[in-house]
Amino acid sequence: MEITRIMPDGSEVCITLTTDELEVAYRERQRQYLLENARRHIKEYCDYEGLADLSDDDGLAEVCMQRFEDDFNCNVDENAQWESAVRENIRGQQMTL
Repeated sequence: MEITRIMPDGSEVCITLTTDELEVAYRERQRQYLLENARRHIKEYCDYEGLADLSDDDGLAEVCMQRFEDDFNCNVDENAQWESAVRENIRGQQMTL
């Protein structure tokens, strides 16, 4: 993949990504999307349960994302899997308070 950038002085710089670099970029962007999904599902769960909004808790979002990835099953509805990951982690967090 080739990326072209226009520099502040108007010059053009072309960079060719290796297959490994492209894979790293893809995985990082995929991770960002998963974190966004985790935050959205955390907010929805908190709203539904009448809890304080925990969607800004990056640690919770990371844990929920990891659980979602670890337990992912393509034969189960994705939203149900997110709900389970969020519910179990928030319940676990409440038990430690």
